[in-house]
Amino acid sequence: DAANKDVEAANKDVAAANEARGQADKALEALREDLESARGGGEADQARLGAELQDARDEVQRRGDALRLAEAGRDMAREEASAALAEVERTRLELDAANKDVAAALA
Repeated sequence: DAANKDVEAANKDVAAANEARGQADKALEALREDLESARGGGEADQARLGAELQDARDEVQRRGDALRLAEAGRDMAREEASAALAEVERTRLELDAANKDVAAALA
């Protein structure tokens, strides 16, 4: 049950990171459009927009990295949940075998 909650939390982290990455992508596209419209403008405007564009690219990269980390965390949580379920099943089979041994001994 705890493993399932970890997976659910990891899925939420991935969704949030994906949303943040999408927002950064939109901001980057808006800056690209601003830069295109400023091509005929002054050098100062172009330099400012170029710097903002680079900042936005960096932000997209950071958010992409965060998304990949969240996805890795989700994958680890899934693996841990799977391992926990396998352990529960293994224990159940051992208990079944022990119960059969006890029944055979009592018979």
